[in-house]
Amino acid sequence: MSRKNIISRWTSVFAMTLMPCLLAEANAGPAANADCTDASPRYSAATQELNLPMVAVGPSIYAAHLKLLSATPSIRFELISGQPCQSSPVNPNLPVYDIDAAVVRMPEVAVEFADGQVQTYHAELKRISTSPMVFELSLLEPAAGERYAVVNTRYVNTLLGYGEVRGQDSFPAYLRSPAAGGDILWGTDLGLPVTLNTVGNDDKTLTLYLFGDTDQLDLAELADSGKVRKYRPKRDEVFVGPMGPFEGDAIGLSYDDNPADGVHLTGIYRNRETGETEPVCDLADPNGFRPVYLEGIHAGPCVQILPNTTPTGAWAVDNTLFMLAAVQNREDLANARSYLAVSSDRGLNWRVANAGQPFSQGGPAARFIHGFGLEVDARYYQDMKRSGPCGLPLPSGTDTRGLLLFGTGLWKASDVYLAFVSRTDLLAAADDPQHRLSPWYFAGTDYRTSDGKPCWSRSESDARPIIVASDLSNYARFENACGTSLTSAGVGYAKPIHVKETLADGTGIDRLVMLLSPAYQGVTRDGQAVDADLGTVLVTGEPWRPWIWNVAVSPERHAGNLPTKQRFRPLPVPAAENSGLEPTRPHCRQSDISWNTVSGYAPLLIERYTRVSDDGMGVDLYFVVSRWKVPSHPGDTGPETVDAYHYVVDVMRTTLRAVP
Repeated sequence: MSRKNIISRWTSVFAMTLMPCLLAEANAGPAANADCTDASPRYSAATQELNLPMVAVGPSIYAAHLKLLSATPSIRFELISGQPCQSSPVNPNLPVYDIDAAVVRMPEVAVEFADGQVQTYHAELKRISTSPMVFELSLLEPAAGERYAVVNTRYVNTLLGYGEVRGQDSFPAYLRSPAAGGDILWGTDLGLPVTLNTVGNDDKTLTLYLFGDTDQLDLAELADSGKVRKYRPKRDEVFVGPMGPFEGDAIGLSYDDNPADGVHLTGIYRNRETGETEPVCDLADPNGFRPVYLEGIHAGPCVQILPNTTPTGAWAVDNTLFMLAAVQNREDLANARSYLAVSSDRGLNWRVANAGQPFSQGGPAARFIHGFGLEVDARYYQDMKRSGPCGLPLPSGTDTRGLLLFGTGLWKASDVYLAFVSRTDLLAAADDPQHRLSPWYFAGTDYRTSDGKPCWSRSESDARPIIVASDLSNYARFENACGTSLTSAGVGYAKPIHVKETLADGTGIDRLVMLLSPAYQGVTRDGQAVDADLGTVLVTGEPWRPWIWNVAVSPERHAGNLPTKQRFRPLPVPAAENSGLEPTRPHCRQSDISWNTVSGYAPLLIERYTRVSDDGMGVDLYFVVSRWKVPSHPGDTGPETVDAYHYVVDVMRTTLRAVP
């Protein structure tokens, strides 16, 4: 958005004077202390007023209220009131008044337009007079990809899990659900979507959904009491029950081309698939679900112990499937790691690649415990005007294609990182069990190898974040009212897609798009542990410079030398309006701030269904999100006949629009 358009849309915009009581060099005495809150600066087009709830002036914190002075020929404000704050927590993301430079730097200012839309900008105010003290505004790029908005978010259907009962009259009806495998499955999560690049059965495109720990239903309890319960192991059942393994990883198949009426599974891989004479697990019902088995990692085909793994990434290269399977035991996070597995038969059978060695390891030092691939051709990323200063590593040979890998480390405690691995390297790992992969890791725009090559390192330890989600200041304002001390923060799954569509008015959207589920941990002032999720948020990135997220600027403006990190300010995905789901809220119930986001975790975009919306003015994005004990409507505490209810994978839809 141009500066001229911003001014015309606001009706009038910024300029500012700061009262003498606000500034250190002023002579006037301070007014009464204000009860400040750590909230973002906000400008309202309706009132033409700018509020700075907290601004750092030297070692002190002030609150300021300002009024538009003029919009032409420059944008200026005049102070209405200013007061020192009662307390002064120094937040590095507060607006800061630099007395020597006579500049107020605002990391973010929320602009509320007359139509109610809110957009966030980076801004700078430079002092141009002292009596009155007037500042001239310079608006910088929109913060956090805020040139885009998400609207019309909807619950579509439940892909798998107990939540299917929403559309049925009784639990027995749910038990006969073909997608759930009749009476085999009780609940599951994740559902990592990966679509094969070649056609499947009957010339239909096949999408696989890799589910997490999949529970069994206690059929005997259902028959005896009518209660729906997760199957509990009997004394002599350590790892396998009557239907299959406890909490093994199931895989669903879908040939569904039309998501409008819901995304439907064709079925679940069973213990004995068509053409097999023996079941994978001879201890379980042949019709039970087929658990993912990784030889050399799992103790046996029926169980996932020593260690237990979870699918944490998936992508396809032609007809070859790749999956990251991670070990993250809470009691031993220092040894958290991921393995790369491959399948050449559509996910029926898997083999550990990379010579059986972890793909990423070292617990907190690991950067790719989770990871998703996005196929690109590196030869198109060599133009320094478009991809500078960090063109992708160019694979040797005639095939210059490869996978951008977007990864995170420990669950809900990591930033987002970027790697590149050539297609040739991946296919060699699929063909040769002893082949070791050689990824390149993005190490920052200022990184140089020993021979002077920029940006990319062969060492995972050199990897630098492309999205900083671990900055505690991003979450502190949600817990201030309860005095919570935050200890860690981050995200888990990070699956991008490339959205490139032309809208009905000729506007083009050409962005990388990713959904994240930020989370933070901490301790309240009375010693209570805090483990809070902020729900589902969206960030956008540069297609030709995939290490640049949350801003949208031309490379010429910065000579290609953009920073490697931008402050994490995601675009909230509104809570679904027609599902009755309660939006995510902070742990601190005294906080007046709600992200109003879709509740759940592991939001994963289904690239197959991305398309221009019916009105032609946006792009519909379909995604799955996992839920645990999420009410189906306000006040819902769950049926008395069900425990561990709403352990499900839901399908949602939201529409991405370009902000004019």
